[in-house]
Amino acid sequence: MKFSRISVTKKGVELAYERKDEHKSEEVVAKSAERPLPSFADALQSFAAFVIDLLEIPDEWRENLTITTLNLSEDKNGYRGLIVTATRPIPKAYDRPLVMNTPLVREGSEDASDEACTLSDEVLELVSLVEGEAVRYLNGEREQLDLLKPSNSENVAEFNENAAHAEVQSTRKPKGRKGKTPPQSETGVALVVNEPGEPLDDNALRQLLLMVERDVPIDALAILTSSEREASAAWAKARQQEMLGTLDSTAMPAEPACVIRYATLPLKADAWTGDHVPPKATDVETVHG
Repeated sequence: MKFSRISVTKKGVELAYERKDEHKSEEVVAKSAERPLPSFADALQSFAAFVIDLLEIPDEWRENLTITTLNLSEDKNGYRGLIVTATRPIPKAYDRPLVMNTPLVREGSEDASDEACTLSDEVLELVSLVEGEAVRYLNGEREQLDLLKPSNSENVAEFNENAAHAEVQSTRKPKGRKGKTPPQSETGVALVVNEPGEPLDDNALRQLLLMVERDVPIDALAILTSSEREASAAWAKARQQEMLGTLDSTAMPAEPACVIRYATLPLKADAWTGDHVPPKATDVETVHG
């Protein structure tokens, strides 16, 4: 089972994945305030080494660095992409958190540059471990604990040992993995299916854009018009289909000018595979769903 978003914060757990049957597919977002198992938080925390290495931040930050979210994507060739969100309290700002999002990093393809930043096998194994914990959570395996509290459990030692080998510069060949069919029913979580035309709040729209390699700040999203928001969401959903190979590139709507304008530069193009360059700004027709 593959997820597009796995998030564990003090407010609760949020899991996004695609549910398919023989007639249709739909994106499902599962939310719950129930605490996860310690191994779930430990699995997320194991990405601290990856974040420190990729962002080249001091290793001393590891103690106060909290991993909250994995945003996962997959391109049309089946290569997975990863963006990790981490926070760190800032003493001079009354311990308010500094929020960091890593750039998108993908699996290495056969024609990837030797200098390209790609996901190593070790990091992909950590992703699989977190997805396994997310499936356990959906199946009702959870308990009341302090979310994201650093743990000294055996799980954390095992995950940190794996993470220590998560070198960002390694490349790999595609293994042709296929996702398992998501469970048709879950226990104790609120499921929200994104219906066509349903408005997205700033955070949901930001996460949708992150899944398609566009990092648009919340303050920029807050000033978009309703038509710009609808066009951005419609483009992002179409881009997801294109990345999965279920939508021909000729049917893709033009990337909204507002997304091109406000997205941070590292995520405006897939610099690791070179298979997508954002089009020039054009007038965009509003599309629902």
